[in-house]
Amino acid sequence: MATSDLQRPWTPVEKRDTTPEAAALLRERWLGLTLQERLTEKLEWCGFMNKVRYDLLRQRNPGAPESEIVALWTETTYRDSLKPEVLAGALAAIRARGAKEAAASSGPRS
Repeated sequence: MATSDLQRPWTPVEKRDTTPEAAALLRERWLGLTLQERLTEKLEWCGFMNKVRYDLLRQRNPGAPESEIVALWTETTYRDSLKPEVLAGALAAIRARGAKEAAASSGPRS
């Protein structure tokens, strides 16, 4: 799945205001926030976008186990920021853990 497949799978309700006045208002608002408020806002936005991407992967792979969705999300999120061998190792570990958990949950019960 290409990264572009996860880019904005929705259409904005309104066209974004890109006027200098709007930019000045946004900058003024941002500068009026404390460092803690800025960090909180940024982390909330990142969390929201991660959830959107995760949910999109879940929709596109309805039969996949949770570990595979996590692996796909990890791959699309970190493919441009991690060395390929590091990413491959992380994906292998995620998938191995998923296989181990699946085997444990489907094993005989006493």
